Amino acid sequence: MPAFLLLGLAAAALAAAETPGGLKVAIDPATAAFTVSVGGAQWLAGLPPTASWGNGAAAGRPLTLARHTTSAGTHPTLGAYDETRFFWTEKDTAVETAFQIFADGQTAILEQHFPRGLPQGSSRGDTGMLADGRPLLSFPDFSSASDSLGAVTWASTFSQLATSLTQRLTELRYGSVSRANGGPVVAFEADSYRSLVISPYDHFLASTSYITPPPPPPPLACGIKGGAPACSVREATDVTGRKGAPKKDLGSFPNLTRTECCNKCTANPKCEAWARGKEGSTAGSPGLAPPGAVAHCWLVGGVVGTEASVGREVGCPTRNSSSTEAAAAAPSSARSWWSHGVSGAVESLPAGFTHSTVLSAGGLGITAGLQKWGTTMYKAHNVTTVARRQPDIGVSHLSYWTDNGARKSFLEQFYATKDRFAKTGSGQT
Repeated sequence: MPAFLLLGLAAAALAAAETPGGLKVAIDPATAAFTVSVGGAQWLAGLPPTASWGNGAAAGRPLTLARHTTSAGTHPTLGAYDETRFFWTEKDTAVETAFQIFADGQTAILEQHFPRGLPQGSSRGDTGMLADGRPLLSFPDFSSASDSLGAVTWASTFSQLATSLTQRLTELRYGSVSRANGGPVVAFEADSYRSLVISPYDHFLASTSYITPPPPPPPLACGIKGGAPACSVREATDVTGRKGAPKKDLGSFPNLTRTECCNKCTANPKCEAWARGKEGSTAGSPGLAPPGAVAHCWLVGGVVGTEASVGREVGCPTRNSSSTEAAAAAPSSARSWWSHGVSGAVESLPAGFTHSTVLSAGGLGITAGLQKWGTTMYKAHNVTTVARRQPDIGVSHLSYWTDNGARKSFLEQFYATKDRFAKTGSGQT
């Protein structure tokens, strides 16, 4: 198909997509828990705020909710909004959290406010880059996200991608969003072109966000750490062994369905677990299995391996299903997943300090979403492009950057470019 026709079809698909926007934040006034929806579909769920300030103090401490208020206001440049504000206490500390939902249907600002500040010594005693890098106050504190969402963010000096375009939002890791590397995160839905940017709204150098590591899976009755209830699937967690067949296998059976494999294990009193996957695949690299490889069922007599294998599924025999199914069916309470706020390295906060996080929807696609977010931030802080560029000599004059061993190459290219401009009479030298 000609390239121009493909481009035309892509443009038609974008034009036919739903009008961007549709940001909605639903708040429970009794608990301050909330959900974030885009285009009518829930994308995020959030928890009440928690406290982590104080060197040596426990992280994620609950606050006591005193009351909440609702009001309407007008931002000087962003326009009208509806606000729901919650008033909290934690010992002698007073905290307020607020949701400001703007009338444009594309913007929400989530604010944390310290009327009396935080005293000296409130730092968590770290540099903001420890494994447990929670902010002083976690708000917003997201507990979950839709599995259908992708995520993109950037890190390091040169703003390189810290994620892949196939990574899910739920797969974000702390190193991608911490104070050392954190930037705006774009959540997006590939099918609808919708996007949502989550980023600090102010105090950028003191801001951080923290991804809570998932809890280790509990051991199950059949002996597989992180295994699964009877005849069900636990992908990417084959801890029964490596290479083609697990260690201490009691036999291999080709062309068995999942249920047939489970039944084989159940019928053998020595079988502690079953594993099913393609013969010839190695741990972590199922793609190495020969083309057309047959799916095998292995009966496991001793669970001794520890290496993950993406191409496997494991399970317990049905005689162990009562306890494992009960464990799987037990409700799990919502827990912190992705928290935002001021870095735990900050020693104190002045009275009246406010820090906010912005949610910006309305862009169809990643680039359009970032442009919409950028426009919102420029308006919010009354910044113009010209004012930003005028005092920056690095932009107004020919210059170069260098790092490590790359300095010689950059320097040679700089002088070659300078000489070329001098000969042609173009540019500044």
